[in-house]
Amino acid sequence: MNRAVNMSRVRKRMKCICRIFAGVFLIATALFLATGLKPALTDGEFSLFSWISMWAMLASNVLFFITFFIVEALPKNELDFKATGRKKMESSATSSSNALISNFSKDALKKDLEKTSNPIKKRAGWINDYLKRYIGNDFLIWPVSKIFVLESRKGGLKATRSYLLVFGKRYKYVKGIGHEEYPLEERIAFFDRFLKEILLDGERLYYKNEAFCIEAENYELCYYIEAYRKNTDKKCYIDQGKPKAERLYGNGAAQAFYELKCEFGSSSAIIGEVFQVMNDESYALARPNARERFVALCKEKNHGIS
Repeated sequence: MNRAVNMSRVRKRMKCICRIFAGVFLIATALFLATGLKPALTDGEFSLFSWISMWAMLASNVLFFITFFIVEALPKNELDFKATGRKKMESSATSSSNALISNFSKDALKKDLEKTSNPIKKRAGWINDYLKRYIGNDFLIWPVSKIFVLESRKGGLKATRSYLLVFGKRYKYVKGIGHEEYPLEERIAFFDRFLKEILLDGERLYYKNEAFCIEAENYELCYYIEAYRKNTDKKCYIDQGKPKAERLYGNGAAQAFYELKCEFGSSSAIIGEVFQVMNDESYALARPNARERFVALCKEKNHGIS
């Protein structure tokens, strides 16, 4: 790691020197052309200045190419973050979701959750960050087009937070056929495995109301899944241990919310009212499926039904 950092610094410095020589070359060339070639061949008053600018031009040109070749010779695979950062990210994802948490201390996160006043928000933030940030051919959850909170409420000593997770479309290449849509059930199964592998001590994963729920002593974090993008037409969940992708008849939560924002604007008081009712404990007990409850509220507000 230190070697890579040191090499990175060397490469940056050499690039800086290369730019300096390039700048000197351009300035010397401009000065030489401005004074003219003829005075350099005579003993006129501009002769010395022309000779200096000409030699500066030649010397800087040579030094520029020397430093340029040195920079190109330095190993890029350890230094170029844009190229290697993505490559390392993809290689970590290809070895299954275990690789995503191999460098992460679960004990450290557990301690952070014990210290914070809002552990469910911190826990959700960590999971959501991984879901949005990681990409790769074998990270089947990707692409995630949207994650937004459906409800955030507290009943007694336990906080509950539910999210809608929306998959983007994913394709795979099949020889002799071409590109075809990746099986949604496989992506659901991978998401289920991902949640199981990131569980902390004291957490358990279970399924209720078509949601994936992580439960701890003082919080319950639920994920509802739809596909694809804002025009969602499928809901995804686990039923009797098997991944299910069922067609939605009517709007999904993503589409219902999109239409509501288009009608009233994202900063409208109507939007605030939807989430206020979503966080009502009695309404949550009456309609325990947070995704369906959210769709119903959006439709009611959109059609002016109080």
